[in-house]
Amino acid sequence: MGRFQKFEKMKEFCVILTCLVGAILTVPIDELEPKQAEPNYRLPDNVIPINYVLEIEPIFTNFTFNGRATITFRALTTTNIIVLHQNQLIINEQATLITLANNAASQTVITGTDWNNVTHHYTLHTASVLAPNVDYVISFTYTGILSDDMRGFYRSSYVENQVTKWLGTTQMQPTHARRVFPSFDEPKFKATFDISIIRSNNHTTTVSNTRRISSTPVIDGLRTRDTFAQTPIMSTYLVAFIVSEFQIRSENDSFRVIARPDAFDQTFYAHYVGPKLLAQLETYLDYPYSNMTAMTKMEMAALPDFSAGAMENWGLLTYRETALLYDANVSTALAQQRVATVITHEQSHMWFGDLVTCDWWEFTWLNEGFARYFQYHGTALLAETHWELPYQFVVEQLQVVMGMDSLETAHPMSHTVNSPSDVQGIFDSISYNKGASQYLRANAYQTTTPQKLYDALQPNVVASVLEVAEFLNTWTTQSGYPVVTVTRGQDKKSLTISQKRFLLKNPNHTDQTRWEIKLNYATSQQKNFQATQSTLSLSRNQTSLNLTLSSEVDWVIFNIQQTGYYRVNYDTATWENISKALKTNSYSDIHVLNRAQVVDDTLNLARGELLDYKLALSILQYIEGETNYLPWLAAFNNLIYIQRRFSAEQLNVYHKYVLGLVDNIYKALGFSARPNDTRLDIYNRANILNYACKFGHSGCIESAIAEFTRLVEQPQTYRVPVDIRPVVYCTAITEGNSSTWNFMWNRFLTENVAAEQVVILTALGCTKDPAILKDYLAKIISNSVRLQDKQSAFTSTYNNHDSNVQIVLDFVTANYSSIRNSFDNIGDVATILSNLAARFSNAAQISQLETFYAGKEEEFASKTIPNAIADAKFNLEWAGRHVDDIYNYMRGSASQLVS
Repeated sequence: MGRFQKFEKMKEFCVILTCLVGAILTVPIDELEPKQAEPNYRLPDNVIPINYVLEIEPIFTNFTFNGRATITFRALTTTNIIVLHQNQLIINEQATLITLANNAASQTVITGTDWNNVTHHYTLHTASVLAPNVDYVISFTYTGILSDDMRGFYRSSYVENQVTKWLGTTQMQPTHARRVFPSFDEPKFKATFDISIIRSNNHTTTVSNTRRISSTPVIDGLRTRDTFAQTPIMSTYLVAFIVSEFQIRSENDSFRVIARPDAFDQTFYAHYVGPKLLAQLETYLDYPYSNMTAMTKMEMAALPDFSAGAMENWGLLTYRETALLYDANVSTALAQQRVATVITHEQSHMWFGDLVTCDWWEFTWLNEGFARYFQYHGTALLAETHWELPYQFVVEQLQVVMGMDSLETAHPMSHTVNSPSDVQGIFDSISYNKGASQYLRANAYQTTTPQKLYDALQPNVVASVLEVAEFLNTWTTQSGYPVVTVTRGQDKKSLTISQKRFLLKNPNHTDQTRWEIKLNYATSQQKNFQATQSTLSLSRNQTSLNLTLSSEVDWVIFNIQQTGYYRVNYDTATWENISKALKTNSYSDIHVLNRAQVVDDTLNLARGELLDYKLALSILQYIEGETNYLPWLAAFNNLIYIQRRFSAEQLNVYHKYVLGLVDNIYKALGFSARPNDTRLDIYNRANILNYACKFGHSGCIESAIAEFTRLVEQPQTYRVPVDIRPVVYCTAITEGNSSTWNFMWNRFLTENVAAEQVVILTALGCTKDPAILKDYLAKIISNSVRLQDKQSAFTSTYNNHDSNVQIVLDFVTANYSSIRNSFDNIGDVATILSNLAARFSNAAQISQLETFYAGKEEEFASKTIPNAIADAKFNLEWAGRHVDDIYNYMRGSASQLVS
């Protein structure tokens, strides 16, 4: 491997890991770091667990469960206290015993217990001290709640032949194992687990992390005890089990897909692609899954109720139905892509997260970074090679995360987290396979830190070329990212390159953060957009870098294929020449990812007041001739901010402007699918039609209504083409009346495919009728919509039409108590209000939210709403500075485009 290729590999690695923590970057750092007055949430290191023996019995008649937990642990110091976690368990303390591991008759007297309802620490005090390096056993008998909040061991249900069927399933990550069994519930406390489940005989499908090794009748003959093989050494958050009447698809016992019977025919694709992906990951990482202790099977289960998208429980992956089930006659192409990529994401966690686990949640990117990378690049490499997933990654992940990471409240990838709420906040956000393989082998069944990763990667890099830790630490331990400014001299050959932290809200900041940046570029004379290796470096110690090109150039574009995690700004003349090049028939000479980069960078630089909006929008005008999905996606992702700043009176001009931009691509793609459509054509059509119909394109609206009319007339036989269903449903409801809305609501209630249910739920929010909208909001907070879907259903009510924002705000503030009771987590309510605030267009709305929030500060117990209010105020100030100029530009452009 050449010198610069090694540079490129490591630069790409840093980019991937940095951009794959989008959820982390959205949480303000002051919410994640422990306050001075906060208690210590971490367990002491005086004892460590070795093995858990668990016996769990769900009782569906009263939604509780009985539990027995026997923990073998080792004392590391002389101590008379044992501190572990428990939450919401009723422990029979009279039955709690501590004995020597090798002498059950030798009991240690427990003199007292304490429980802290904040830290969930359960402390046992002993009469005699425990000796260091001696193994003990502690036994608990307890009961717990089989809740409906999708945490810990919880209940879920579905209807089969008009009968409600109950099942029990688990979600332990990040801090919910303590709700299922007393435990050392931190990732670093790894142990083995021996699990048994006692279940009623009608719950015929019981699965856990490992194979079932026996099933024996309980004395009453009505129940069965299923016992599973001992697990590998693993963290508590990976423990999983399901008690159900599900069906299992399997050609052999090593790979199985599990779902409710009525959804069983939707498991074919997952069962086809799952084993293929797993086998290829084994080869790619040079570490067979079957070599992991006790991991002789892989199961994937689709759950009707599931809070996360999916979960990487070792040997038993659990998914929302939308993330695992696929029906080609009902599900969109995008839904199929989600299934494949989420499966890859979760399977890659078997290595990155399960086999090797982050030592503490502050290093969660060591788990999630690899998994998100394989989600796109792995699926493309190993299975679905024609979906252009690595290209999608740049716009869908990297560019979106850069938007999040450009705020002053963003925090570094490695940062302090402490409490359970802090940890929960993290969970929302390697091509260098030789180093990754060494990393896995060196740290198997252990926990890890960034330094261990760097140590594994360093031998695969020429030391004189790159010091891995020094390079990566600038990206993992510092907040934000840079904007690289490139200024071309009058001789058109000399370039001056500098860097500064990019902040959307403070262009004149004095932040001195600098990064180690690997740079590459193409020019008008050398359009080498395939050469992504870095050719020069900008050190954190340099104020600027001078470069002289071999010949005069009209333009230069840095960050080829956007392989670097930075924005690029140029002098005005260079931007104008890039714009000219994009507006020629040979615009495709500039790589599609760089065209998407130019769109994303210019609109963000203008928003951040580092570039004139007229210049940015002039450059965007090239997109009239663009045919690729990715630059269009980048454009829509950024134009939405402008749309939300326009008043109701100004939006008509904005709509005409966008319709002018999309006119050519609308005609090229058409309303219906073409035989030669690529996967990205399918996605692009869905996007273009969405905006065309929403903004009043008469042809689009007429075609959508025609499709919907056929569906109403032939509801049992006609199928709207799957990939245009979202726009057909939404347009029909926007243009329709209560009969139209009720037709779709009834289809939602009877639909068997979860992905289609989500499409319908989203479309139901497209109504502009205030009465229908309020009725829908009332239905959302009732039991008609599953808890897992309430948030996205709410989002649809204010995301489809700007005019709905006020109606939803009024509803939330007037019905707060009912909404609070409907959602399990008050954080979900805060999210709704924060999302609404991001769409505020006047000061009265801000005042309304401030009035509502007053007196509820302690109840919400986070800065989500205060931050949202501050952002809304900033947005209004920003609009005052820029909207008139943007409006006037768009008004002039719209008249030219439409004519």
